[in-house]
Amino acid sequence: MRETLRHFQTNAAALFQKLWETLTAEERQSLQNACESKCKRRSLIERGLVTEEGELFGRVLREWLLERG
Repeated sequence: MRETLRHFQTNAAALFQKLWETLTAEERQSLQNACESKCKRRSLIERGLVTEEGELFGRVLREWLLERG
């Protein structure tokens, strides 16, 4: 189970990095800020990174963003 989770997180990190590179500086900052407060940026909601309620889509994304600093 741990190996499967580690594999998932590694794959997710690679996908998040590719997606990160397509974001504007403002979108990146909004996504980072979403770790602390709600985000209503439409472009991030449309990409599925943020929910309609302004929350980050998932815990794996939050952890990845927090690791980025």
